[in-house]
Amino acid sequence: MDVRVDEITGVRFAHGPDPFPSFPGREVLTVEFLGPGGQSGLTCFVYDLYDGQRMRPEKLAAWRALREWYGNRDESRVDRGRLLPPAA
Repeated sequence: MDVRVDEITGVRFAHGPDPFPSFPGREVLTVEFLGPGGQSGLTCFVYDLYDGQRMRPEKLAAWRALREWYGNRDESRVDRGRLLPPAA
């Protein structure tokens, strides 16, 4: 895999149901870095999200803090690591 930071054009945050049927009722938190053309370059899942049946609040807080850093939007555009204003 080759992911170049200077080619990242956006970042997308998702919070939704776990796509794997072996984890019913659970959710996943992801951060997806987009490359040229808005295509996925790298998707990161928050690791060790649950403590038994309960989502770890510190994991959710860290994901929310990163999302806030990137404009508190589901998807933000970036240029060389800098946040760009929302598309009009």
